[in-house]
Amino acid sequence: MQGISFYEVKNRDLLAYTRDLIYLMYQMSIGNSIQGDPAIERLVYLRTVLERMRPIEHRMKSHVEKLILLASNVISSDVKTLRPHPERLEVDDESDELGSENDNNEDAVQETKSKKYVPPKLMAVHYNEDEEEVEERKIKRARRRALQSSLIQDLRAQYSEAPEEFQDDSIVKRKKQEDIEKQKYEEDYLIRLQMTKKEKHNKR
Repeated sequence: MQGISFYEVKNRDLLAYTRDLIYLMYQMSIGNSIQGDPAIERLVYLRTVLERMRPIEHRMKSHVEKLILLASNVISSDVKTLRPHPERLEVDDESDELGSENDNNEDAVQETKSKKYVPPKLMAVHYNEDEEEVEERKIKRARRRALQSSLIQDLRAQYSEAPEEFQDDSIVKRKKQEDIEKQKYEEDYLIRLQMTKKEKHNKR
């Protein structure tokens, strides 16, 4: 216990030394003079005491370490004494069976969790289209091809260097039919087709 009292004195003197040092630093920070302040004498005294305590503390170091080791061994032995001892408990056969069943259930649950999830395989199913939808799609494709072919002929006639031929009644009828198909196409697909120069000229 003498060593413990020694450390109590050291901690008390170190705290007083720190307190006086902070006090002097505060006085200097606000511009006050510290000349002749009693705190200076206390600092000198405490510094001398702390310096003299260093060799004593060095000699007591091994003794203090032994005390700490002894205290830690006592604590660990108390923990070992107070800890539960399951092996001392008596368990009947029914409890053993219940315990084994619980262990098996836990193992089964753990095994189920560890298994990788495999998604079920889906078979491809053929989509049966309605006959009316198929027929309507064929009509739209045929109408688009006819319109494109008429546009190509107009482009050829527009950029060709050959003299323009006189249009008879059949050509006029065909043009009217093309205009009807073009209008129908624009109404079905909600788009406006660009007119060629020749078409603009004929409109005039």
